Amino acid sequence: MSDSQYSVIPSYGLLDMALGLRIPTGALKWDASLWVKNLTDAHYWLMTYQQTIMNSNNPYVGAAAAPRTLGATLKASWR
Repeated sequence: MSDSQYSVIPSYGLLDMALGLRIPTGALKWDASLWVKNLTDAHYWLMTYQQTIMNSNNPYVGAAAAPRTLGATLKASWR
């Protein structure tokens, strides 16, 4: 563990939303939904670490998280 300023990830909050509709029609049931992940398009790091193998400068490496993502889901199920 390092006390370097480059290894500290500040706290953050994410906002995900979904809106769905369920339509039962006899034995068949339809589910439709629209969803958004990271609605505010927050830019944040998932992790950082100090790369020590095969590098004498020991740089810090980080992995950025996914940007805003939009999607839709349609599902049919029967009994």
